[in-house]
Amino acid sequence: MRIQSAPGGYVAMIVAVLATSACSSSSSPSTDTDASTGSDAGTGADTASPDASTTPVNGCGPTQFAANDHSAASDPRAIAFAPTATPMQFSPSCMSIKVGQTVTWNGDFTDHPLEPTTDDNPITDVLSGTTATTTFPAAGTFGYDCAMHPSMMFGAIQVVP
Repeated sequence: MRIQSAPGGYVAMIVAVLATSACSSSSSPSTDTDASTGSDAGTGADTASPDASTTPVNGCGPTQFAANDHSAASDPRAIAFAPTATPMQFSPSCMSIKVGQTVTWNGDFTDHPLEPTTDDNPITDVLSGTTATTTFPAAGTFGYDCAMHPSMMFGAIQVVP
């Protein structure tokens, strides 16, 4: 199509329509994955999920929660992040506990502030200090990350009845 832009001059306009591919796509949203760990890079949907067996949160799914099951009464429930780790990560990043149990995070929150990844989450923002604890009163899966490094430092707590 040609459109006259001024007397004696024309501007060519090309319009491409890709409606067929945009409307017929059946692919699901992608999730960034850290190639070195195979874990979600924290850019996917980070929602509290009552059933972590079907929906991974922050790269934490059934395999990771089973490997880090700390639901026994005598189990320690501490997550650490050392300033010398490369890349910086929470360890363990994924943990399974029971309703009513408490998790403690240990590290420098001034450099690595802890934050929940959803609003419906018992984990609260921690901006300073070296120790933070959260008691989980209800079942669900709750994501968290470092506010300054959310693509590297992230994880989730699975709380089971």
